[in-house]
Order: sequence, then C-alpha cells, then structure tokens
Amino acid sequence: MSVAHDAATLLHSEVHQELRVQVDAADQNPHFTHAVARVGEKNEVIAQQDIYAENGMKLLAKGARVNRSTHLRLIAHRLELPLDVVLCAADSVDEVSMVRDMERIISADPILRNITMRSGDPQGYKSILGTLHLPAPLLFRLTVMRDDRNDLYLHSLRTAVIAHSLGVRIGLSQGTLQDLFLASICHDFGEMHTDRTILSKGRAIQGSERRFIHVHPITSYAILSKIQNMAPGVLQGVLQHHERLDGSGYPSALTEERICTEARIIAVAETVETIARRARKRQIRIAIRLNTGRLDSRYLSVADELLQTKEDIDSTSDHNIDVAGKLARLTMVLGAWPALQEKIKHHKQSIALDFIGKRVRSIQSLAMQAGLSADLLECLDLTGDDATVLPELNVALVEMDRVIDELIFEVERRTSHLPDCGPIVEDIRKTFETPSVSLPSVEHTGKM
Repeated sequence: MSVAHDAATLLHSEVHQELRVQVDAADQNPHFTHAVARVGEKNEVIAQQDIYAENGMKLLAKGARVNRSTHLRLIAHRLELPLDVVLCAADSVDEVSMVRDMERIISADPILRNITMRSGDPQGYKSILGTLHLPAPLLFRLTVMRDDRNDLYLHSLRTAVIAHSLGVRIGLSQGTLQDLFLASICHDFGEMHTDRTILSKGRAIQGSERRFIHVHPITSYAILSKIQNMAPGVLQGVLQHHERLDGSGYPSALTEERICTEARIIAVAETVETIARRARKRQIRIAIRLNTGRLDSRYLSVADELLQTKEDIDSTSDHNIDVAGKLARLTMVLGAWPALQEKIKHHKQSIALDFIGKRVRSIQSLAMQAGLSADLLECLDLTGDDATVLPELNVALVEMDRVIDELIFEVERRTSHLPDCGPIVEDIRKTFETPSVSLPSVEHTGKM
C-alpha cells in the first residue's frame, strides 16, 4: 500500500472522527448559545416548553425569555433537548419573509437580477421555497443567523438564488432543485458555531484558527443530520460544498465524481456570490475562468452564460486595491518554489507530499492565464494609465491569494499524522505565508 494511500486513509479517518464529534456537539455550542442570547436582547426568544438539563434539573420554565441574563444557565449544563427544538423567536424567519428578503436582494443587485432573468425561471425560487415546508428548528437557526450574523444570512440567500438559477438553466428535476436550494440556504450553519471574532472582516486568520473555519461543513452537516427526513442530497451538498475537483478542497479532499451534484453547484454559486459583492460582471467572468479545473466546468460555463449581457454591470467595487502587495507575494512564492521543491523531492515523505507540486503548478497556470509574470510588478504604473486595469488584476490576484492560503491549510491537514514532516511543513508555511509587500495603494473610482 502506498504512502499517499496511507495519508489519504488517515485524512478520511480524521474527518469521520471529527464528524462524530460534531454530531455529538451539534445540539449545544457556546458560540451559538451566545448568539441566541444576543438575539434575545432585541427579538423575543422564548422557551416553548420547560428546558431541562440531561440530569433532570429544570433550567428554564416554559415562557421564559432567553437573553444575556439567563443564557449562562443553558451554557453551564448539557441539555436534554437541543436549543433549536425548545426555543422560538417572536419575529421568526419563515418562507414568506425569506421570499421578501430575496426579492429585496435581487432588486438591489443588477448582477443577481441578470442571473435570475437569464435562468429561464426568474420567479422559480418563490415556488421552490413554498414547497420546502421548512421545519421549526431550521427556521430558528435562520432567525438567529439573520439577527446576529446578517451578512452570513444574506450570503446564504444570495448563494441559494444563484444556485437555483444554475439548476434551472441546467434542467435539474424538481426534487434535485429542492435539495439544492435547501442545501444552499443551510450550507454555512456551521459558521454560527465558530467564534465570530475569528471571522471579523479584515482580520487575518491565524495558524490553528484555520481548523475552526474549515470544520464548518462538518458542523453544518451534523446540525442538519439531527433534523428528521433531511434528504441525502441536502446533507451531502452541505458537507461537500468546499470540496474541489482536483482534491484541494476540504474536509475530505474528494475528487471528481466523488463530489455530489448539489455540492458542485453550490461551490460555483458561492464563488460567483462572493466575487459579485466586490466586483463587476466582467471581473466575475475572469474569476470563473481562473477556477476551471477546481470547479465543475459544466456549471462554470452555465454561470458564464447567465452573466452575459450587452452592457457591463456595476456592483460594489474594491477600493484601496493593493495589487502591488498581492503581486509581490505571488512573485515571491513562485520564485522560492524551485528550492522548496528540491527539499520535498529528497524528503522521506516525498510521495505523500507530491500533491504540493500539483497545487503549485495550478497556481503557475492561473498566473499565466491571468497574464501575470514576475516582470509585471516593475512594468506597471499603478498611479498612471495602468490604474484602469487594477480591478481585473485584483480579481485574479485575490483568487490566487486564496488558493495559496488554502494550500497552506491543505498541507497542514494532510501531513498532521505523517512522521518527520514538521520541519518541511514549517518551511512550506514560511514560504507561502510570506507577508505581502504593500506598496502605496490606489483608490479605485469604479470607472472602467
């Protein structure tokens, strides 16, 4: 049996172990309980039945409000029943309110409006929502997300709208569209179980914190698996939505046909949604091309079709674009790679570490597709005529920055159980975590 196979087996064993842990912990998480308490300060969160600890101690009576003054009792004990079963909110998310929120999101965003109009069924998300009959625990979690992490709630709705448009254009069956839509809405439930300070906008994720970010698909799966009659397509779509065709994703490093349809579509929809919040349509299409090989080309092509229109569409554009800093990082990473490659070639675990070379070659390919080279930094006049190309360059560099960051985590994840890998992993981390060399940034006006 090969070293690479042994490493893959260890990774899958670790994922299954984490899955068991998350299923056991899904009912009670301090970060989610704190979020419930914060919501209870502005929206009535009420015990809809007496709440007991596992040992039979009564913690809260039916009708009691949950807020910052009462939630510590819930955190201090293991509960008999999950919070999302025993609590309800006065102003709760439901199918009608979600339709209204989606209508507002689409009407305010020309890119989303274009995508839904070109899908062939621009109002179809409404009828899908009407057929789902969402269970109360799921609606409670959506309510907490809406009131405590509104950015995450809106991201989930936007991703669901894009995924539905892709599914309609592809011609998925009604049942698969339902599973896809529900999985898209719930795919980030696990992030509500993560310390929100780690996820603060503009804050760099530190070393060991990556684990808490990358475990969220498992947590989302664990939460949904507790709900009766949850379709396998929904569960697997949520669990696999960060897997990538080349094996660079997480949590299981699945490849190609092992990734389900729902997860493949959500991966494309989430990529489009994330970029659409900070870029123009033309820049989104650049990012789509750069993800060929990692995301399903069929669904990327459909996304590209849905974005086509005669005129460019403005959305929120980046300001203070640090193209120079990102390009300097890319240049240093690729420049340092040959020496690092030699170290890996002569390492005891060289076969198990072979995937790193594949990933770096992918980054090199992305750089070539985007027309980026080591000489570009010196040639660009970032404050003069070349400033007009900054948005497109920034989209490409942000994608490569993300791929490099994901590679660091993949290396840590796939070598955690391999002997003699500590020093080489540290060398890889130092090489790939090279701080960006920030040159004076350029204020982008949004004009092209």
